[in-house]
Amino acid sequence: MCERNAQGGLSWDYQACSQVLQPLGTSNKSDMFPPHDWTETWMTEHCRRRFGLAAPGFTWMKEQMGIDAIECALLHAFYTIYLP
Repeated sequence: MCERNAQGGLSWDYQACSQVLQPLGTSNKSDMFPPHDWTETWMTEHCRRRFGLAAPGFTWMKEQMGIDAIECALLHAFYTIYLP
């Protein structure tokens, strides 16, 4: 069971590096995760170290599906913070 879950996490991480960009930071104030600032520089280095990818798929969603992941994350943050 643990091995299958570990593979699921690896698969999700690879997808985040190659296709479905997830620009998410954590604060440990509004969530249960340790503080982590997400940046394109951090993501690029993480994906290079973990999977040998030259660059994450920052534009894959926009090119393939017409969705801009960073724009969507910013809009989500705006609506979450400023609209009740």
